[in-house]
Amino acid sequence: MINEKPIYPVTIFTARYQGIYEGGQWIALNEHVEDIDRDAQGDDIACMEFFLEYEQTAPIGRGWTPLRAYLDLKIKLETNPELDWFERNDRGW
Repeated sequence: MINEKPIYPVTIFTARYQGIYEGGQWIALNEHVEDIDRDAQGDDIACMEFFLEYEQTAPIGRGWTPLRAYLDLKIKLETNPELDWFERNDRGW
């Protein structure tokens, strides 16, 4: 069962390359929009590297709709609460 607590912060956006590098048509990140590196929407190489590197430190919600991307992120955060934005930032990540 999914926890009713909403994710905050969360930014949901459409994948620039239709999911080839991003893994889904829609992406959900546990970040404020202004904190997301521009490479997430950059050229081929920059986008690919962003998603490979980002996933090493934080979960990425992926889906073919915004809701599915959000729920995917929510499930990943619930199964590994150490990856929560507040936890990462409280520890200085």
